[in-house]
Amino acid sequence: MPPRQGVPAKALRPGRRTIVVAAFAIVSLVAGYGLYRYGSQPRLAVEHFKNIKLDRITAEGGVESATISPDGKYIAYTLEESGKRSLWTKHLGSDSRVQIAPPVEALSMFASAFSPDGGYVYYTRQDDQNPKGALYSVPVLGGVSRKIVSDVSQPISVSRDGSQIVFGRYKHTNTDDLLMIANADGTDERLLATVHEPEYLEGSAAAWSPDGTAIAVGYGAMVPDAVGPSPVYKMNVAVISLAEPQIKPLTKGNWAFVGSVAWLSDGSGLVFVAGEHRSGARQILHCSFPSGETRRITNDLNSYDSLSLTADDKAILSIQKHPASQLWIVPDGDTSKARSIVTRKNVQDATSGIGWTPDGRIVFDSNADANSSIWSISADGTDPKQLTDGNTDDFAPEVSPDGRHIIFGAVRNGFQVWGMDIDGTNQRQITHGTGTPTFSFSPDGRWIISNPYLGGIHKMPFGGGESIPIITEGPLVYPQLSPDGSLMAYLVSSKETKRPQIVIVKYEDGTLVTTLDLPVSAGTSYFESLSYRGFHWSPDGKSVVYIDTIGGVSNLWRRALTGGAAKQITDFKSDRIYTFAFARDGKTIALGRGSNTPDAVLITDVR
Repeated sequence: MPPRQGVPAKALRPGRRTIVVAAFAIVSLVAGYGLYRYGSQPRLAVEHFKNIKLDRITAEGGVESATISPDGKYIAYTLEESGKRSLWTKHLGSDSRVQIAPPVEALSMFASAFSPDGGYVYYTRQDDQNPKGALYSVPVLGGVSRKIVSDVSQPISVSRDGSQIVFGRYKHTNTDDLLMIANADGTDERLLATVHEPEYLEGSAAAWSPDGTAIAVGYGAMVPDAVGPSPVYKMNVAVISLAEPQIKPLTKGNWAFVGSVAWLSDGSGLVFVAGEHRSGARQILHCSFPSGETRRITNDLNSYDSLSLTADDKAILSIQKHPASQLWIVPDGDTSKARSIVTRKNVQDATSGIGWTPDGRIVFDSNADANSSIWSISADGTDPKQLTDGNTDDFAPEVSPDGRHIIFGAVRNGFQVWGMDIDGTNQRQITHGTGTPTFSFSPDGRWIISNPYLGGIHKMPFGGGESIPIITEGPLVYPQLSPDGSLMAYLVSSKETKRPQIVIVKYEDGTLVTTLDLPVSAGTSYFESLSYRGFHWSPDGKSVVYIDTIGGVSNLWRRALTGGAAKQITDFKSDRIYTFAFARDGKTIALGRGSNTPDAVLITDVR
């Protein structure tokens, strides 16, 4: 019988003691081998999405965002139709669908996530009632939507146990991006991390680690330039521990864009959206954790936006786009005479800016050379010339009134305004600081009028010099002086109606002249406003002309400063207008025009 408690081992009889020691040795040997076999040797890692199958699962053409249920049986997606946005769920087994949030006039709507039990859908909506956005939840088959958190306009992520959400508040004080955590019902909201300019968060969905102890997110910062002496803005996937909330980059890919991130449930890695260039296709990649090694999952000419994973890691849901645009000429605004003068397959021409020279050439941006670069071409489509070399992203050109110079945005030393001579020579940096998203020439060509990231409107001598505030604060988009230089126009979101407005003030002292209300379909979300160029003064300075997009189709409209109803200028029946400019004759219009046709696709892991 076994010894009583407290009796030392040496009190055992010698024979029994030998048996016990031998048995212990055998057990130890077996345990040691097991530890060696299953502990010291690495387990074979599952190579997720090494081989894939891709299926299109929506065909509406206006699907802007989508998410998949944990069990993979349902998807939820937002649909843009006739200038309104709605939320739908679809059962993949039967192909049946139901609208669970009715159409509303909204600047943005994102299907963010399902609850872990699959019973509810979380979505964000930015509209008149929620100018800074709000998060809602709604039953998966429809019902009453419940508002959870305000001041949320981008997608959110739900922890695996369903108890918490993570979301961002971007440019909260014009310079800071905030990453927030709250309970799933919106209570106990708290700050996880603050990102200061020039570092930034892109705004797509973050991801919870499977054990709920960390967050992964797309993170941008200044990094050394591979081809030049100055640092540039690049993005990577970063991880933030909830116990020690410091942002630590995981990958070293240094992409121009990193979007949505999703963490694999086995903790072995993440999947995310990234793009090597500011414009052009974005692909889905896999990142091992914690090594940070990356490889592509998709590798095609399409572009992918947003993603979500099933709970078993066997399928990714994403939005697939086919971005393409061409340079068009519209004589006298007559749509029947419109013609495309540059048609290049799988190329985005004139998506961010267009300018005319006095002798009738057109200056525009294009990603024909991988990076976005600046080109010029004759109005008849002949004699194309590349003005910047494509080693960096250059975009949104504006031509000086005398036709001798061009200013453009560039990802060089950050996001800055650069200038060059009309033939592409003598390139030099003009602005400095935290970045300047939109800008224009004064009619006399002496000044650059701009809205920096810090807010307000500034002017700077074209030849370089001190930046002078005109308006000190506020998100005021794409400021432009009237042809005679007496008035200034800029885009805002109305404080009262929360709808887009063009505000007209006297350039000399900022006195308000008038405000022109625009339809919601002519507005822009916060992130799109960073590169918005959707309106211009009419050549006579008596009205403004803007882009209005309804049901995926864009046209130009005119609003007179004296009031009255807007008048439609063009009458296109398809495609979007990205940007436009009047020729020096005041009659001919150049357009960047194309299509996107986004739909949801299911990417299945084939093993």
